[in-house]
Amino acid sequence: MFDVRALGAIHLTLFLLGVWLLLRLSARLGLATRAVIALLLALVFCDVGYAAYFNSLYSEPGSFVFLFLALAAAIGLAKQPASLPRLGAWLAACLLFVSAKPQNSLLAIPLAGYGFWIAYGIARGRRRVLVAGSAVALLLAPIAISLSTPKWIMKHYLYNAVFFELLQNSATPREDLQQLGLNPEFAKYRGTQIFSPGIPVEDPAFEAAFFDRIGSARLGLFYLRHPGRLAGVAQRAAQSAFSQRPSYLGNFEKSCGLGPRAQSQAFQLWSKLRESAAPRSLWFVAVFFAGSASAALAVFLSTSSRQVKAAMVLQLALVAMALEQLLVAEAVCGQYELTKHLFLFNLLFDLCLCADLVLATAWVNRTGRSPYV
Repeated sequence: MFDVRALGAIHLTLFLLGVWLLLRLSARLGLATRAVIALLLALVFCDVGYAAYFNSLYSEPGSFVFLFLALAAAIGLAKQPASLPRLGAWLAACLLFVSAKPQNSLLAIPLAGYGFWIAYGIARGRRRVLVAGSAVALLLAPIAISLSTPKWIMKHYLYNAVFFELLQNSATPREDLQQLGLNPEFAKYRGTQIFSPGIPVEDPAFEAAFFDRIGSARLGLFYLRHPGRLAGVAQRAAQSAFSQRPSYLGNFEKSCGLGPRAQSQAFQLWSKLRESAAPRSLWFVAVFFAGSASAALAVFLSTSSRQVKAAMVLQLALVAMALEQLLVAEAVCGQYELTKHLFLFNLLFDLCLCADLVLATAWVNRTGRSPYV
């Protein structure tokens, strides 16, 4: 027997640590800016859409709390890049985040990009070498994660990516299989997912003809050769975004008498507002993130402060991470448990939105300081 509330307590403790670090790092900002930061942390990130995952064995709460810690460590690193403890905290938090779930692994690339900017934009002397070396180590994380991920998990991802997403939305499934170097006769499994009855996933012949011949790199190259298909992936993901709580997951024990899959309605103002108000279209996603990236770039080009520039580089990294998650969640899993797989995209969307609001507050108050540092 395992009391899952013990795991919830660990998630809660790590989250509160991240919140405390963010509030502490904002101590030198103006009162209005700090008030907006505190309000957004409570309203958005304490919402039941996030907190409900804490009492679970899913990997989503790990992604949530480690990303918060990684952001706090990244801000601290921009303030003192010569501090070895801060550099170690940043690298450790980033590695914990990207390894929390195989879906997160490629997010090491924009995080490493931020590290390289700190190395060559702020750090000096041998500290520059240490920061750059940490960024290189982070770049190697996706390879290590891929090699250490159990084979059965990779089978789940690959099967769903091909049959439940790519072929199910294809007008030419046999031709697609040929381009992937696979047997076109496998088109008969189009629309099935890894748990569908009657699929031959345990058949050695199928394993040799499919799993031994397909990989994430080959799938990625296929989508690069067919940008229209990639746009379709993004559109389907956008149509499913902004919902955070799968309807098949409940929050109560049987003894509560609420029936199966009953969900807590406590503190859900933000998640309900976003779910009802956010347009579920690729155009909205594109315009929002283009605006967020443009604002960060404009501030980056208009300031001479290295710390402010670092904050804007971090904002650009968050935008890149969100867009990558939008594509990966749909391309890898299709519509299978997509609400849960888009958890990290929704988190990154909220972080970018909150960063934009904090930036606007700082600008209105003319503090001359960054909303991050």
